[in-house]
Amino acid sequence: QTCALPIYIKYSSGGKITVVGNPNLSQVKTIMIGVRNPKKTSFNSEDDGLSKCGQIWVNELRLTDFDEYGGWAANGRLTARVADVGNVTISGNMSTIGFGSIEKKVNERQKYNAYQYDLSSTFDLGKFFPENNGVKIPMYIGRSESIRNPQYNPLDPDILLSTSLQTLSSKEEKDSLKHIAQDYVKRNSINFTNVRKSRTVKKGEEQRKSRIYDIENFTVSYSKNETFIRNINTEFNITVNYRGSVTYNYNTQPKNIKPFSKFNLGTSPYMRFIKDFNFNNMPKSFSLKEAKAALNEGLDGVMIGRAAYQRPYDILAGIDEEIFGDTGRVCSKEVVRQMLPYIERHLKDGGKLNQITRHMLGLFAGQGGARIWRRMLSERGHNSGAELVLEALSHITPQVPELHHRPAHLRMLS
Repeated sequence: QTCALPIYIKYSSGGKITVVGNPNLSQVKTIMIGVRNPKKTSFNSEDDGLSKCGQIWVNELRLTDFDEYGGWAANGRLTARVADVGNVTISGNMSTIGFGSIEKKVNERQKYNAYQYDLSSTFDLGKFFPENNGVKIPMYIGRSESIRNPQYNPLDPDILLSTSLQTLSSKEEKDSLKHIAQDYVKRNSINFTNVRKSRTVKKGEEQRKSRIYDIENFTVSYSKNETFIRNINTEFNITVNYRGSVTYNYNTQPKNIKPFSKFNLGTSPYMRFIKDFNFNNMPKSFSLKEAKAALNEGLDGVMIGRAAYQRPYDILAGIDEEIFGDTGRVCSKEVVRQMLPYIERHLKDGGKLNQITRHMLGLFAGQGGARIWRRMLSERGHNSGAELVLEALSHITPQVPELHHRPAHLRMLS
């Protein structure tokens, strides 16, 4: 079953004007004008059947100049610390139609009103357990919403959305059009990363020897990320990702054996090489992840190039999917959250934050807030803790597909 296009017909000054469909100025590429002199088909026809000569005047429709009014934007951020249990960060920003940075051209300025907030919090639930139990339960909770209201009606790109709303009579119709035209993105996430029990030593006792079956050798991670999207092309799109992992890591101090150390082999440097030969009676470390990587190893190595350092997420996330078949790609924000346990261990061992974050500066290349992310980690990474990473992360805005509006604000002159 085919759906016929709407046809608009108007008779004016002895002529007939027909408009098929709902054309809009932003899609006009060519205007063609034709003049027809019908052939005389019968003796009763009023047409004389002769050729005609005359002049045809056409009023041109020209577009000129831009609406150069500007918009404004604002950012806000609030951070609160809940004793030593955790911290809560709330950030928000908004910008209006016509807003754009100094380097942007007029036709690149914003053509929508945008509102966005981001709520993120981290808690160490292990603080609710006695300290001598060594329980570590890092928890992250995040929620964000982003709304974009377009300047022009996406269903009729030549008409302002406000004008389209004024033509509707009922409140239900107006609310429906607002809902359809709006870009809306909501994200909820909860993560428990690297939940573990650390080794503890009670006062007056000696540290016991590590065993292969100790519960301290296990760490557990779980995450749930939910994304809801709707826009002019999508009624709704709900994506829920669940990820969980159990990691086992056993470290020991094996005995070093030098079988030829007591032999008198002379002072020759070649004999000394044999005398210093040694080996361990058991592996120094054993990890299921390392074992799996060794079993799946197919190449000695691949040189990717500098692009992976400048845009690590774009390059490396694609490699995991294309080469290793990993279809559970996580967003770049989630990559940062999964790095936090490693960063905390590095700082606990005496390292500095910028020794890790300098390799993460390009993680959000091309996204909103990437410049603030790079500046904060570069300027304060040498003397800050892991909380700086979360603070910088709160400035990153989610990427939302742009609506295809008209390329510029134009005034029509006839």
